[in-house]
Amino acid sequence: MTQGLFMPIYRPPRSDIYTTDFREYVVGIQPPDWTKRYATDFTATVETASGSLSGRALRWIKPAASRQALSWDRVPLAADLDILVRFRAIASWTDASNFISAYARGAGAAGTETGYRNLGYGITTNSRWAAVTGRYVSGTYTPLGSISTGPSPNYVINEWAWLRFNVSGTSLRRKMWHSAAAEPAAWAETVTDTQVSSAGWCGLNNAGGNPDTEVDFFGVGLNGQTVPLPV
Repeated sequence: MTQGLFMPIYRPPRSDIYTTDFREYVVGIQPPDWTKRYATDFTATVETASGSLSGRALRWIKPAASRQALSWDRVPLAADLDILVRFRAIASWTDASNFISAYARGAGAAGTETGYRNLGYGITTNSRWAAVTGRYVSGTYTPLGSISTGPSPNYVINEWAWLRFNVSGTSLRRKMWHSAAAEPAAWAETVTDTQVSSAGWCGLNNAGGNPDTEVDFFGVGLNGQTVPLPV
């Protein structure tokens, strides 16, 4: 038998944890079990990606600033969940440019967007990246809590980074860190909000025209489960 490169498959320990590193999808097309929500003026296709966990990543191309989202339809509608995302910006950015958001309790359509997001975005000062929790209710967006800059050193183009978003009841918790670093034990911020309480879809969100972004890991934990980092 011809020997080749062995690529171990990451298998989550429980059926209520869903993960993908996009290796199971066909290159060049949008994954069939991910659905565009809200605006449709963007592309999200699986592409070969050097340095990614599996050699493939979801590449998000943003031709214009609009409220864009993708739901991962494999995950049941849920109200309480833990989302883990690994991403990188693959183009330069201006101040307050969206990188990617983890999105929870998603609902509505274009103009009536509803859900919570943990936004990682680019800035032009400090460590060159920041994060904030936000809320959509019937199309109105409201930032929640405070903006926090990402940990040093400065974030740079093509660097992989992690963000985690945990939504449980009225508690919204977030953190973001460099992929080469250990996950921080503490949350960067916890906010309380009661405006979006119903179960909804989960996935990814963007609201800016630049920079283009790649995601090479997306995981969701339900029923109080925390998504483990892939090994």
